[in-house]
Formats: sequence, C-alpha cells, structure tokens
Amino acid sequence: LTAIRTARAVTVHIPPTPNQHFVIMRPVRTYFTGRTTQLAKLEAAFRDPTRPTQQRFVIYGLSGSGKTELAFKFADGYRHKFWGVFFVDGSSQKNASSSYAEIATLGGVEPNEKAAKNWLTTRALPWLLIIDNVDDDEINIDELLPHGTKGCVLITTRNPAHMTYGNAGDRYLELLQMEPDEAETLLIKAAEEPRPWPKLVVDSASSICHALGFLPLALVQAAKAILSGIC
Repeated sequence: LTAIRTARAVTVHIPPTPNQHFVIMRPVRTYFTGRTTQLAKLEAAFRDPTRPTQQRFVIYGLSGSGKTELAFKFADGYRHKFWGVFFVDGSSQKNASSSYAEIATLGGVEPNEKAAKNWLTTRALPWLLIIDNVDDDEINIDELLPHGTKGCVLITTRNPAHMTYGNAGDRYLELLQMEPDEAETLLIKAAEEPRPWPKLVVDSASSICHALGFLPLALVQAAKAILSGIC
C-alpha cells in the first residue's frame, strides 16, 4: 500500500496578551466604515507578534485616504495581541523625539528618545508601535525605529519610497479611495442621518462621494458641514 499524506495548514493559536498600555493620538472614529480587506492584510502581517524579528508594515497613499484611521482601527481591534500599543508622530524628527519622550515616562525611564527605545527593546511581551505621517524625504526612518529584533511597527506615509521598510506579510499596502458603497455609508453615518435612510439621502450621498473622489477625510469634513447645518 502506498501511504498518501496530505499536507495540512497548521494554525498557530496565540494566547491573548494582557494589554497594559494603549496610547494612540485619539480614539477610533465611531463611524469607521469598511476597509475589511485592508484590515485583514494587517492582521496577517502581525499574526504572530512574538516572532524573534522586528516586524514592520507600511501603509502609504494620498493625503486624506485614511491611513492613520486604518492604523488606529487595527490597533484597537487587535490590542489583545499586544502588551503595549504606542504612537509616534513621524512628521518631523522633533515631533518623533517628543512622542518617544512621552513613551519613556510610561516606562519610568529618562524622558528622552534613546531611553524610550531602549525600554521598548527590553520588553519581553509583544508591542505595537505606530509611526504616523512619515512623509518627508529628509526623515531617516532607520533613526525612528527602535533597534533590535523586538516589536511590531506600523508606518503610515504619503511617500511610496518608504514601502521598502516593510518586511512582514505583504510588506506594504497602498490605501486607495473607498469603494462607492462604503463611502456613501461613511458619509451618512458621519452626518448622523437617522435610519432608515431614505433614497433621497442615499442618492445625495452618492453625488457628494463622486464629487469628493471617495476620499474618507473629505467625506468626513462634508459630513460635519451637513451635521452643522452649513449645507
């Protein structure tokens, strides 16, 4: 008899990690809509945050495409995987240093960038670091990253050249405009239109979404104008 062996995928179950620190710039918007495919890519990239290498993923795209919001949504939805979630403003070296100084105070170490990075790299439990808005060509991302093999790092940027820093999962994701149905739902929810939504509201939302190119930030601003009675 010939034994036929079938290869089976092995699912690794990572036990929940007690989340002790969750420090991001602001809460996730209650009207966050869609982006399920993109969130799945992030989840796949950081599926095992305990791997003995620093795992990095880059989200890049146009201004207003929702890169920061997507990063925050992932962090919020998967915080159980990380002992700590931290935020660094990567728009300038000065802002990054200030962000790291705040992280350092959480660890009870000297309030500076070097001490914060050292504190992170000596933690035994997995952590996620969001480095946001690294758009400037002059910023050296290598200098923003904690040294060593610890941690998961999620970088958001308008600069596609920075995608080379990704090494986990698909490595990077270009965040494009929203799908039409998702964009309409986002606009209507952000404008706090009561359900059920009449056809007139949905049709109006569709026209606005087309005019604004299905970009989340523009749609949210439009919703605020509608909610305020400006238009």
